[in-house]
Amino acid sequence: MIGYMMAIVLAYCFLLFVLSLCAGTAVSFRLYHRISLGDRIIRSFLLGFGFFIFLLVSLGALMAREADRSHDYWRHRGYYFWPILSYSNYRIPLEYPYEIYWGKGWDGANIQSSDKQVGQRYCGLIYVISIHKQGSVVLGEYSSSSQTTKPETWFIFNCKNGQSALFDDKEKFLKAAEEFGAPTDMKFVPVKQAWKQFWAKGSNWKQKPRVRVDREF
Repeated sequence: MIGYMMAIVLAYCFLLFVLSLCAGTAVSFRLYHRISLGDRIIRSFLLGFGFFIFLLVSLGALMAREADRSHDYWRHRGYYFWPILSYSNYRIPLEYPYEIYWGKGWDGANIQSSDKQVGQRYCGLIYVISIHKQGSVVLGEYSSSSQTTKPETWFIFNCKNGQSALFDDKEKFLKAAEEFGAPTDMKFVPVKQAWKQFWAKGSNWKQKPRVRVDREF
């Protein structure tokens, strides 16, 4: 993945350089048409190089802004790869320090702890398909393999203590979910759709009504 991104960056820089030279040539021949051809070529190159540096600095500023946002728990959406204008990783904050995280092309998502002191740490849930957030508890559908998106297991994850429970039987899952105030007819939202909804609305889980979360699994 890193090699692919580096190749994209190099190709992007080459394209910017060519476009900058073309722009520099056009401006130079427009402004300096009375001087000799050799001088015009030199000035074209200098102008093009100036355009290239300006574009690189602008791109770097955008990437730095995104990197700075990555340290903000409630504002970090994922890693935006500016050269291809697309996200390479996606993120939904739950309650600090827990988050839902997955990479481009993944069928399932991870629930993990993202603490600045210890770094990222998985919580045992790595193929989450869809979720329902109820206060400080995350409920959802879970697959045992990245090769299938068919739910095989249901889970409950408690953001208060980082504990989780898996259920092979849906009736047992719904019974346990009721103890946390979740409705039996809850709707699970696919993680990719949940990501779009969360950031499109500028949502914040802390605005949701709290429910009892003192139970431990």
